[in-house]
Amino acid sequence: MLAYDCLPDAGSDPGIGWQAVCNAAQQHHVIAFTKASNRSAIEAAPSIDNVEWHWIDVPEKLGPIETGTSLGDAIHNLIWLRVARRKANPLIESGRVDLTHYVTFSAFWMPVPFADAGVPHVFGPVSGGEIEPVALTAGSSKRAKFKERLRSMMQDRGMSSRAWKRMASSPTTLMVAATEQTAKRMREAGAESVEVFRTAFSLTPELLSDLDELPRQDRPGGPHLVITGRQLHWKGHDLAIAAMPHVIARHPDVQLTVIGKGPRHDDLREQVATLELGDSVTFAPTLSRTEERTELVNADVFVFPSRRDSGSTLLPMAQASRVPIAAFDTGAVRDVTAGMSALADPTTAATPAKALAEAILDVLDGKLEPILDEAVVHARTRYGVESARTAMESWYAHVTA
Repeated sequence: MLAYDCLPDAGSDPGIGWQAVCNAAQQHHVIAFTKASNRSAIEAAPSIDNVEWHWIDVPEKLGPIETGTSLGDAIHNLIWLRVARRKANPLIESGRVDLTHYVTFSAFWMPVPFADAGVPHVFGPVSGGEIEPVALTAGSSKRAKFKERLRSMMQDRGMSSRAWKRMASSPTTLMVAATEQTAKRMREAGAESVEVFRTAFSLTPELLSDLDELPRQDRPGGPHLVITGRQLHWKGHDLAIAAMPHVIARHPDVQLTVIGKGPRHDDLREQVATLELGDSVTFAPTLSRTEERTELVNADVFVFPSRRDSGSTLLPMAQASRVPIAAFDTGAVRDVTAGMSALADPTTAATPAKALAEAILDVLDGKLEPILDEAVVHARTRYGVESARTAMESWYAHVTA
């Protein structure tokens, strides 16, 4: 199992990697390859039966390129995969490996050099095939537009590589996409065997228990909105902040908590100052995971303003905690939440921020209240560990038949 990102009690790709290892180990002996930088956290966690860890050490700073940025992570992963293949060869040649499974870095265009390793290969679930709608590119900086062009170039380059083409055409490779948009992109590039399965991230019994035990608090003042995540342009934090004046017009005492940090942090603070929202917006860049989750479960609205996304791991957590969601309707959120969220169409209002504000106001007006219990059941069932384990076993059966 190639779990480049893999950390216990984490979200996003690191959490997906960890859960994939745990789920596979329920039925199989897992030889897990991950970054050497993950070692201390994994060894500090309770050990997992049936897992043999291998630490693939590649420097995380190579000249001017270092991990922590999209470009740096992608280049590091490409190099890491080459090293992983060299270290995997003796294990495969010895007959100890029945199949290989690439879990993270979850990018659909990543050229993974394992389709020709002599054993079946599962690639995914992967995402990233989503394209930012034109309506949400308005107002983007030159730097942001350049990054989108660079992203598109890397995707095209990856899918045209020999390693990716070999995966796409291999009869012993199953490519698993997290969304229909990603599956479409892979099929258009020549992938012959593509399955769509959304459950890459699971709401484990332990996580659900932790969420249920978090204190529910009656907050003073008005409605409480929460946005969280790494502060990157495409995450859309600026759009959530730009929506606030429209929400304040109806709810003068509304509060927005912006959790996390990232490259756009200073820009977001400047935006709040420019809009004179200082009394309505609070930044919380250093919360612990427990503190972040406590804020989430006590929110009146979880705001998810991503310009393009395959569906955050936080969406099922919010639904499972009976927290209503307001987001842009860019495809993935509708699927992840089964449509049980307030979805903003960025083309139907004067500005995308106004459209998002209208979705938030729909939640505050109680329009989602009748379906919140149904949303809880949906999230806890669709994203339970049994769903993920059943899917993984079906993939393994498919490629080894």
